Amino acid sequence: MEILASRPANHNETLTYYVSPSGEIQLAPDNRITDPSRVGRAGWHCFEAKTTKEKEDIAIRMSEQLWKKKRDLEIQQHMREAAQRNELRASARIRLAKSPTKLDALCNQKIIARLDEDEQKFFKLLTDEFDPTKRTSGLEIEWKDAAIGFASRGDKRAGLNG
Repeated sequence: MEILASRPANHNETLTYYVSPSGEIQLAPDNRITDPSRVGRAGWHCFEAKTTKEKEDIAIRMSEQLWKKKRDLEIQQHMREAAQRNELRASARIRLAKSPTKLDALCNQKIIARLDEDEQKFFKLLTDEFDPTKRTSGLEIEWKDAAIGFASRGDKRAGLNG
């Protein structure tokens, strides 16, 4: 009796990725494309990750790259909206000084408090550093300890934290 392979013979578990001269990492659309210029990436270098450790390192570097892009976008947005926030804060202070009712005063105090919270979040964002141990981009099932298959009767556990 012959055992059939569970995957095709041409299956390749190598992870191919491109690195730009500025250091940006991008996955190759197909592991067989080792020439970046074929997919519009002239000047980029092609690398392969074969072991699990290499693949995890690339995943961490890519998540750091995306985290930095997201942080930069949030900082840019905050800077674009700074004048509008200052205007809102000034008008809330003026209305607070002239408020005829307690409810108006409470609303204006809440506006000022939210603007102060936003400023604190912004300063925290400026000082934050990337921490790969705080990664939250995994699937929910990866972060939970769960018994798998027949191991549900034994001690074998699954998941990234298991």
